[in-house]
Formats: sequence, structure tokens, C-alpha cells
Amino acid sequence: MTTLLLQADPGRAAELASHIATLPAVCDTVLTSGPYDVIAQVLEDADVPTILAGAKRAPGLARICVCRSV
Repeated sequence: MTTLLLQADPGRAAELASHIATLPAVCDTVLTSGPYDVIAQVLEDADVPTILAGAKRAPGLARICVCRSV
């Protein structure tokens, strides 16, 4: 499974989470507190480069970290 850890611009975490939740193969999206504002789970068989391309167009995205299990 792939996990996306996302930091949002100030005040834009909810907007970022809403956009990420609409991406194909994103199965769970949660707002958090701490170093990352949004955590999203991506299905194991997903095309990760396509998901990342969509995530990079998200409004309010400041930074993204991708964690992949092997």
C-alpha cells in the first residue's frame, strides 16, 4: 500500500483533503494535526505516478511525501 503524507498551505488543509479524496484509487483520506495535515491511503494496485500527478495539482498543497510498502 502507498501512503501520501501531505502538508497544506495555512488554512487550506480541508480543501486539500477534499481534492485528494476525489483521486482515483485513494481509499481513505484523513485530516491530522502535527507535521502533516492530510494522510491519504492509496490502493495497492494503483498507478502511483498518475495519483501523484493529480495530487500535485491539488489546491493548497505545500509538500508531499510518498511512503510505499515493499
